[in-house]
Amino acid sequence: LFKKYLNQEMWAKTEQTFSGSDIKENWTALFSMTDLVSEIGTELSKKLEYKYPDKLENDIRKYLAGLKPKT
Repeated sequence: LFKKYLNQEMWAKTEQTFSGSDIKENWTALFSMTDLVSEIGTELSKKLEYKYPDKLENDIRKYLAGLKPKT
């Protein structure tokens, strides 16, 4: 459904948020999702004249990075 409404670049980024059963794939997908949410949120906040919560995003990214197992 989303592919029908997204341009090719956004669809490719969205596809990167899906993963299989491999734990490494899940971590990659999670960080792809954070990148996508950041991109969409930043653009949307500009259009709505809203200050994007950069500090909150950075704090969340640090938290997730701390949870990710070291390999």
